[in-house]
Amino acid sequence: MLRIILADDHADVRKGIIQILSDEFGDVYIEEAENGRELTQKVRDEQWDIVISDLIMPGQNGLEALKDIRITVDSLPVIIISSSPADQYEEKVLEAGAIAYISKENLAIDLIKTIHSIIKTVG
Repeated sequence: MLRIILADDHADVRKGIIQILSDEFGDVYIEEAENGRELTQKVRDEQWDIVISDLIMPGQNGLEALKDIRITVDSLPVIIISSSPADQYEEKVLEAGAIAYISKENLAIDLIKTIHSIIKTVG
């Protein structure tokens, strides 16, 4: 079973993403986090196949959480999502170790493609 941890400070966004992932991948376990601190703690406490994190969150943002995750689990695929334009953050996010930076404008299509790519790569 695919295990995904999803962090976004907006419950409605999380619900929408969960619906997209459930429709596409069926038997998937998705845990939610409301911010970067909660995300990094859950990554330390459990094993995950994929992390999906919003970039802008109160407390610890997605970029800070990504840096913490890289210290704990270097090989864990992390996807950063954001409503901010790619030209502002994409390079920083990828340099910090994310596998992808996805705009919320094309979220459903790009997220599904990226996850399928991760699954093919990992086996």
